[in-house]
Amino acid sequence: MNRCVRYKPCKCINSHAKEYQLLSIRLSLVVMLCLATMQGSARAASPAVTSIGFEQSVLDNLDAVVDAAGTASPRLAGQIGFAAVNAATLSFVTPGGDFEGFSAGELQHTGELLLRFGERVLVLSNFVLRVAADPVELGLFDAAGHRRLLLEAPQPLVRDGELHLQNVDVTIAPELAEELGRPELERAYLGHAHVRLPVSSTTRGVQPAGTGQCEDVFTADRDVALISLGNVSQLDREVSGRVSLTLSALLQNVGTSAILWKEAIEPDGSAVEVGEHPYLVLHVYRIHGGRIKQIGRSDVKHAFFSTNAACPCPGNHVIYPDCEDTYGASTNANRIHLGPRDEVSVTTGEWTSLGSHFDGTPADDFRDHSGDTVHDNFEHRLTVHETELQQDGQFFVEGWYVIRHDVDLFNSMGNYPISPNLDTVWTFGPEAPVTRGSILDRLVDPDSPSSRARIGLLDTGEGRLQLAVVSTDLGDRQFHHEYALMNFDFDRQIRAFEIELQPGVSVSNVEFVDVDRDAGNDWTVTNGDPTLAWSAPAGNEMDWGTLYSFAFDSNAGSVEMSATVYAAGAGGTGSFVIRADPVLPDDSASGSALWWALAALLFAAIAVLRGDRRASRCRANH
Repeated sequence: MNRCVRYKPCKCINSHAKEYQLLSIRLSLVVMLCLATMQGSARAASPAVTSIGFEQSVLDNLDAVVDAAGTASPRLAGQIGFAAVNAATLSFVTPGGDFEGFSAGELQHTGELLLRFGERVLVLSNFVLRVAADPVELGLFDAAGHRRLLLEAPQPLVRDGELHLQNVDVTIAPELAEELGRPELERAYLGHAHVRLPVSSTTRGVQPAGTGQCEDVFTADRDVALISLGNVSQLDREVSGRVSLTLSALLQNVGTSAILWKEAIEPDGSAVEVGEHPYLVLHVYRIHGGRIKQIGRSDVKHAFFSTNAACPCPGNHVIYPDCEDTYGASTNANRIHLGPRDEVSVTTGEWTSLGSHFDGTPADDFRDHSGDTVHDNFEHRLTVHETELQQDGQFFVEGWYVIRHDVDLFNSMGNYPISPNLDTVWTFGPEAPVTRGSILDRLVDPDSPSSRARIGLLDTGEGRLQLAVVSTDLGDRQFHHEYALMNFDFDRQIRAFEIELQPGVSVSNVEFVDVDRDAGNDWTVTNGDPTLAWSAPAGNEMDWGTLYSFAFDSNAGSVEMSATVYAAGAGGTGSFVIRADPVLPDDSASGSALWWALAALLFAAIAVLRGDRRASRCRANH
C-alpha cells in the first residue's frame, strides 16, 4: 500500500438513465439518483458522485495512510471521486425549496478506498452513505455495515437540477474511535467532501427569495447570534512549537433585518456577487491563578454564502431573519477564505478587496491568492503554541462573528471549555454548549463579582473595551493584582495602559502578558510614582479582538479599579478612562476591612441607643 491516490476513469453503468421518484414526510422536491449517463442525450442528468479529500498533515500526525482508486471525476483537485451505483435512494426535506435535511435512504458507491491507522487497515471500498440521527449528517459504512466515518456540517445548495453538499467535514465516527482504542478521536477532523445528487423539483411549499420572510429588507435591527461551536481538531503540530486547530461554527440571524453575505473578491474569469459580508475569528484562552491569557488566535475568515437553514428561505448571498448558517471545520481552515485582521475596519465592518491579501499581485481587484498552496500548515489559521497547552489551568475556545452594525456585540461571540490532551495528536474533549458573551465573564462573573474581583465595560463611541481586575492574597501582607484588558472592536488600537497607585504603596514583579510569546515586543513599564504605566513598542499596539494582561505585586490589598488607556491612531479622543467597581478585599493591608467592621459596630451601637431612647419616651408618655 502506498500514499499515492490512483484515479480510474468514470464508467457508464447503463446505456439508459434510471429515475427513482422519492417521497418524504414534507415533500417539496423529488430526488432522482440518475446513476448513469444517457449517451447522445443533451438532457441527461449527471451521475451521483461523492468526492473525498483527506488533509495530509492530519493523516501524517495520526500515522494514517490512504490508498484509493476513484470511479468518477472529483469535484476538487486533491479529492477522490466515487460514483454511486445502487438503486437505493436518499430522500430529503425541502420545505423552502432548499435542502433542510435527509429523511431516509442510503447511497452505495464503487471504488477502492483503504484507510490505515498504524497496523490497523480499514477496507472502505464500495462504501455506503446512510442517513444519520442528525438529518444533515451522513454516515460512511464499509461493506460489512460498520460505520467508519461521518460526513457533517455541509453547506447544501440546490442548483441547476442538482443538490450539492459543499464543504462537508469528514470526521472519525465514534465506533471507529473506540475500535482504535482512541475514544478521544471521536469526530476528529480528517478532511473534506462534496456530495452531488441530481434532482428534479416541484414547487409545493416553496417560499422563494423575495417573498414573505425571505425578502431583501434591510433595517437597523441587524443581530446575528452564535449558536454553537463544533469539536476542536488538530490540523498540524510542531513538537514544542505551533499547533494549528479548526472547528465548525453555527449562527442564526435573530434580528428582523436581512444581512448581506456576499463573497470577498471576484475570481478571474468568473463573476460572483462581491460585497459586504461577515467575518469569523477564533481564539483559545487559559485561566489559572486569577490570570486569563489569550493563547491562540486566528486571522479573519471571510464568509461568502448563507445556506439559510432551519427556515423556508433558499441559500443566497443574504441571510434572512430566523435562518441559520454553518461553516464547517474544513471551510474555517481553508486559506482561500482567511486574511489578515488589520485589513478589516472592525468598528464599521468594512473591508476593501482592491489591494488586499486576496488580490495579490497585480493589484487589480481580482483574486490572485490561491489559498492553502502558498502557505504552511499554520499561517492565518487558529494557532496555539504547544507549551501553552501543557500548562495548568482551565481552557476555553471562542468564536466570534463580526457583523457590520450588529446591535448586540455579545450574543455574536461565545465559548466553551476544552480539555487539551496529547497522545500523538492534540485532542480537546467533546463539543459542549457555548456560553455567549465576553470571555472575561469566565474570569469575573459580572452578576456575582467577589470581594476581590470586579469587571467593567467602556463604550468609547468608536469601539468597546472591557477591564477585569482580580486581586489575590499571597500572605505576609503581599497581594497580586491582575488587570485583564480586552479590546473588542476599538479600531485605533491601544498604545499605553496606566493605573494610579495609592501613596506609599511598594510595587514588585511587574508583568506584561500578550499572546505572541515574543519577549522582544513586550510593552515596557514605567513606575512613575504615583502611576504605573505600560507602553507598546511600534508594531505591538493592542489590536481589536485581543486580550492583554498587566500585573504586579504590592503591599496594598485594595487597588484602583480605573485605568487610563491611550489610543494609538489619530483622529479621535487620545485617551479614555475605563473603570470597574472598586475592590473591597476581606483582609487588606490598607485597613479597609477593619474600617468596615468598626463602622458596622458603630451603626449597631447607634441603633441600640436610639431604641433605648424610644423606650424611655414611651414609658414617660404612659
